[in-house]
Amino acid sequence: TAEDGYQEEERERVSVKITVSYEYLGELRAVLERLGPMVRSYKVARRQQGRFKRAYIDCCPIQKPEKT
Repeated sequence: TAEDGYQEEERERVSVKITVSYEYLGELRAVLERLGPMVRSYKVARRQQGRFKRAYIDCCPIQKPEKT
């Protein structure tokens, strides 16, 4: 097992998707910086219309979630 409690197979299946709306590139960079090592990848939407731009972030959790 990995130190965070996930086996490699589980890590591939567990995923968090985040949609970010931002006005300036610096705002997106700040979000990516705060998420840090959790970010697997991100993609900026191709067609940007209006005041706000969109980006999609794919994350993996660092800590194993509590079972309920």
